[in-house]
Amino acid sequence: MQVQVEPYVGQWHGAEYRYVKLRDCEGGDGRGDVMAKSFDSYPVQYWHKLDDGRIQCDLCPRFCRLHEDQRAFCFVRARQGDQMVLTTYGRSSGFCVDPVEKKALNHFLPGSPVLSFGTSGCNLGCKFCQNWDISKAREYDVLAERAYPEDIARMAERLGCPSVAYTYNDPTIFHEYAIDTAIACHARGIKSIAVTAGYVCPEPRAEFYRHMDAANIDLKGFTDDFYHKVCYAHLQPVLDTLVYVKRETRVWLEITTLLIPGLNDSEAELEQMTQWVVENLGPDVPWHFTAFHPDWRMRDIPQTPAKTLSRARAIATKNGARYAFTGNVHDPAGQATYCHQCQALLIGRDWYEITAWRLTDDGKCKDCGTACAGRFAPSPGTWGSKRMPVSMSTAPGGPGDTNAPLYAWGSMVAQLQAQRSGRSQRRQPTDTTRRALERSLLYSEELGIGLAKRSDAEYFRWFLASLLFGARISETTAKNTYRSFIRNGLTNPQKILEAGWDFLVYPVMREGGYVRYDGRKSTQILRDCEMLIADYGGRLSRLHDTARDARDVEERLLAFYGVGPVTLNIFLRELRPFWTRADPAPLPTVERLAKRLSIDLNRYSRKSLVFARVEAGLIRRRREIAAA
Repeated sequence: MQVQVEPYVGQWHGAEYRYVKLRDCEGGDGRGDVMAKSFDSYPVQYWHKLDDGRIQCDLCPRFCRLHEDQRAFCFVRARQGDQMVLTTYGRSSGFCVDPVEKKALNHFLPGSPVLSFGTSGCNLGCKFCQNWDISKAREYDVLAERAYPEDIARMAERLGCPSVAYTYNDPTIFHEYAIDTAIACHARGIKSIAVTAGYVCPEPRAEFYRHMDAANIDLKGFTDDFYHKVCYAHLQPVLDTLVYVKRETRVWLEITTLLIPGLNDSEAELEQMTQWVVENLGPDVPWHFTAFHPDWRMRDIPQTPAKTLSRARAIATKNGARYAFTGNVHDPAGQATYCHQCQALLIGRDWYEITAWRLTDDGKCKDCGTACAGRFAPSPGTWGSKRMPVSMSTAPGGPGDTNAPLYAWGSMVAQLQAQRSGRSQRRQPTDTTRRALERSLLYSEELGIGLAKRSDAEYFRWFLASLLFGARISETTAKNTYRSFIRNGLTNPQKILEAGWDFLVYPVMREGGYVRYDGRKSTQILRDCEMLIADYGGRLSRLHDTARDARDVEERLLAFYGVGPVTLNIFLRELRPFWTRADPAPLPTVERLAKRLSIDLNRYSRKSLVFARVEAGLIRRRREIAAA
């Protein structure tokens, strides 16, 4: 089936923008059929219905208003039926390990590697875009890598990256994907970095930055005329984001301004801009003045002279900025960090290489003891200027890594198919098969829940997830709905009770696609939260500790509203290694699948973590094993 793309032109505050409508060229009404086949439809929030039948996206100040089957300016958020969806969730244009200084962050874990990725599309239309092949692409042109949040977090951990960066295109437009990835990363102690234009509405902005650790925000110019004519946007929302991030969050903030000859590099504009930044954001925000090179739709403008960057740095320093840098040019003096008190060299840089380090373990000047603003490790990283492209299919933690959870299933299924067809009489499981099972990812780990922490916060999150898994809906819907609870801050029983039934049904359950049992499940969750608080002070550990034995634990859990044998087994089987009184019998399905693979479950201690992994692996791939 071919898909015809019809452009539409609209206006917002006088700025032209485009979105598209998809039609089935082989007939039909051009609606749902095309949407279902073209979109990876992840339901999102931040939109509302208009009286004329359109729905309005409220994620960014562009406020795209969409009819059925239309995509917004960013191209990746779209209307499907009567809701907005994100079409790039779990899909990336590529992964690369970069130096963190390339993001550009000079005072956030200097010298360290950062796992970087983006998707496609953008909510700005900058004519000078230097990543235009990604930001202006249709997602089906560039999205080659399938990667879910837990995959990315696991890969960053195995590559030794202390942070993950959402970059190459603006993470504002893949809001939900970035947040879920940040949650998964934080569960493994990995930090999150946003590289963004800051063009976002207040409510999603607050949610987004709750999950970020650092951000580099572009301040592309300091006139609305520049933003309007060159970026198809407006200046004030960006200024609002800068002020919000600096004053209302704990996110480490740095700024980048790309200076374009004749457009945003006048002395008057640089004076006004630097004075505003120091007055409103303070003197300690690092600022990168970077060189433009001809690209995209601005190939007729020359590259920025190095002296222009030095002039901008001098103006910023004169007006009180303590950490102003030049970028995209070779300028070791302009890229170094100096003590604002005694002017001693603190961090020397040659491009992305750290050439000098004169900070104490607690981030102070070794000469005068003045603190340097930033988030520093006791010593710098040694990644240097290396750039290492990474493929999800071959990286540590990726699908090609047989030492990683879940990824040796191809050989296992092939073996079973060979046995069935008579090509092989070998009945013993291969080492690869057993190793894959023993390293399978727990469902709780996939959701970023750390049961090994043995905390009530993690126990409750797993209890909530188990309640969602317990209904007759798909695993994907249950996972999406759990993530919706987390995105909305509903992480403990008291917060859920305060949110109330209406909020659970819409937006929380609906965002996750949990629509068949949304009302009933919302009632169940509320009643179970009430009971947990009333009987155990909101602490599942108290339920466990006051129980006489494993049978008593099960009876206490079965007393909760709507909790039956299925939910009970889901909840307790991954708690076996961590709760002394959690020991449910394996499901008959698990025993049958193990027998089919000629795996003796008795070789493992039922209370061991490896048994829980084997069990999870069998359950995950039950259909593939049964069909082989």
